[in-house]
Amino acid sequence: MSSARNPLPPPDISDTDPTKAKMAQRFSLGGNPLAGATNPLAAAAPAPAERALAMVPKPSKGTRPDPEGMKRASYYVAKEAAEALDEAADWIQQQIPGLPRHAALTALFATMDPSKAVESVAQARADQLRNQLAALNITDS
Repeated sequence: MSSARNPLPPPDISDTDPTKAKMAQRFSLGGNPLAGATNPLAAAAPAPAERALAMVPKPSKGTRPDPEGMKRASYYVAKEAAEALDEAADWIQQQIPGLPRHAALTALFATMDPSKAVESVAQARADQLRNQLAALNITDS
């Protein structure tokens, strides 16, 4: 058996001469094709900010709509907090076999105490500021 293959034909480069009027309108050799008032594309070209915004993917509605009374959400939290939430939801599901995960998570979110969360965050912030003051050798007067 021969391993020789039929060679590919050369590429078709017809109608690619940059000196032709059609190509000269589309390309500018050695320059910015959008620069200059004589360029018909200059007025139609979007600003850089508009081009950047156009490249940002549009948020999708997902593959299916949310059921009535439900909402899908994504939260950016510390890894430890996410792991604690997962562990708590797992524990609830172990205590009530067959409970859907969304029901366990709903129960966790619904029973949170915002005042305790504020107290916890405020205490952590106070500790952080106290440590910064200590690092600067500033004492309370």
